[in-house]
Amino acid sequence: MLSFLLEQKYLGRIYMLLFAMILINPLLSMFVPVTTILRSMELLCYIGIFFYLNKLRKHGNLRHLGLYEQVLYIMLLFITVGILVRGEWPNTPKDFALHLLVTPTYLLPFIIVLLPNVKHFDYIVHLFFKVSLWVVPIWLLNLPSLVQVSYKAESIGVALPFLSAFLLGINNRFTKRQQWISLIIWAIYFFLMMLNARRNTSFTLLLYAFIAYMFLMSSSVKRHKLKAIFLIFVSIISGLMLCLNFESLTSGLFRSMADRAMEDTRSGVEELFFLDFANAPKTDWIFGRGMDGGYYQIMVDKETGEINDNRTGIETGYLNMMLKGGIVYNVVVILIMLLAVEHGYGRRNRTYSFLTTILLTYFIDLYTNNPVCAFSVRSILFWFCISVLSANAPMLKLSQLIKNGKRSSLY
Repeated sequence: MLSFLLEQKYLGRIYMLLFAMILINPLLSMFVPVTTILRSMELLCYIGIFFYLNKLRKHGNLRHLGLYEQVLYIMLLFITVGILVRGEWPNTPKDFALHLLVTPTYLLPFIIVLLPNVKHFDYIVHLFFKVSLWVVPIWLLNLPSLVQVSYKAESIGVALPFLSAFLLGINNRFTKRQQWISLIIWAIYFFLMMLNARRNTSFTLLLYAFIAYMFLMSSSVKRHKLKAIFLIFVSIISGLMLCLNFESLTSGLFRSMADRAMEDTRSGVEELFFLDFANAPKTDWIFGRGMDGGYYQIMVDKETGEINDNRTGIETGYLNMMLKGGIVYNVVVILIMLLAVEHGYGRRNRTYSFLTTILLTYFIDLYTNNPVCAFSVRSILFWFCISVLSANAPMLKLSQLIKNGKRSSLY
């Protein structure tokens, strides 16, 4: 077995390399215009992830799965292999290597879930905080494009503020300064998404904040009644101010969001998906169409004018999983989520309850967007929550850690 600090070091490097794969393009694309160089850097990160994962495996530092988990992850492994095998893999070594960069989407659970996240919970969430700060230089590099009433504005910052939104609910693990930084990043991103009329993102950000607020109130009522009364008073005043200015906000600053609030932009896309699958073989419904599988929808590239009738992804997460791995893919992922939720509710403390509640939001998000079947900040958070909640042994309390000479765990 590796020492506690060496285990933590390798764990940290795996997470840093995962985030580096996400950050390389938005941070360096303006300065390194050669796409091949950027893709090669991402590929090196990918290789490094498995290098450190193998080190942890060799020394027996990966966590052991429970019986039901083993069954589900073996099934998920077979489904994943089926998805990857049916991909349109290039013949040339160069293109083959670059095509590997698509696979983290499907291999992420087998990277994160096996890590000893429970033991190093505090260390990891503080690492999340440090990574979340990278959104600031990305915003500065793309300042003119932050408000453009376009879906592109949503991807500026590669969803790093979701880390800040997530950390709001476990603010007791951070200093006051760090808490304020996370809150400010969340608030800026929420404001930008409202300006750009990004409904799904705005809803989820608001939901994360509401969950964090409820947990903060619950904790404050028990420990600091005056603080709780003050928070309730501020909340009531803020709510009244919003109500009084609602008409001016929706007709002025957030007019785009108000105009799009009831607009249906999803039904037509989903109807095309089901029309295509209606005439498809049963195997497409059950096992999907593989990594590069698509459905019939005519699309026009606004920049090049090129017309394409094979769309290889859909915004609805459940349907995207069905497109790639069929109904069985959906069923196995949902069962993994339910098992994690069951574990979470079986352990009564604030952090477990918060992680369980966040995981429950993914049941909603998998309809409104695609936060799991894509390699992103949100999918990293998803599998991290599942890994922590599904861990066989509950985490040590802080007093026990201090007694054992260790610094990091969930209490």
